[in-house]
Amino acid sequence: MEAEREKTSVEPVVKIEEWLFLILIAMLPIINFIVFGYFCFNRRLNANKRNFSIAVLIYLVIIVLLASLTGMLS
Repeated sequence: MEAEREKTSVEPVVKIEEWLFLILIAMLPIINFIVFGYFCFNRRLNANKRNFSIAVLIYLVIIVLLASLTGMLS
């Protein structure tokens, strides 16, 4: 049990300014795919930011698929 506790590392807290920047990037079309794609594969980045980037990319892919399906059906 002690060995498991030693293996886990605590990531530093992500500041509010960093979250605001990430949310701003998420609102920019095309740039968001590039930036969040880079963040997803950057191992040196904070794990919280990396997980947020993965979640945003999943949502973006779903939105693009739904928008393209809607465009084709109408």
